[in-house]
Amino acid sequence: MRGPRVKVLRPPLIVHHMAALDDMAVPQNSLEAIAACLAAGAAVVELDITALADDDYLLVHDAVLESETSGRGPVAACTVAQARLLTTGGFRRATAHRVPLLSEAVKLLSAH
Repeated sequence: MRGPRVKVLRPPLIVHHMAALDDMAVPQNSLEAIAACLAAGAAVVELDITALADDDYLLVHDAVLESETSGRGPVAACTVAQARLLTTGGFRRATAHRVPLLSEAVKLLSAH
């Protein structure tokens, strides 16, 4: 006869949504945010990606550029060359932080 099953308790898994830490001074989904999550020992970093017109993805949540970047129009119509010029913060409140490509985030994660 077997004894009762014992449930093993594990520490909670912390997921850094949009690569965001509490009180972070850098934009969500930025390379700086990803680096900060890695430095903090994050087990999981969730990123938002949206397909570009050519062969990469932009680290944004919404399907239109103006909601999160200095650009305008659909993300799907934006090329990699155009995306490299975008900054975060939305069309009317742009910041100095460039919106990263998924390929750049993968390179950063691979180096870690």
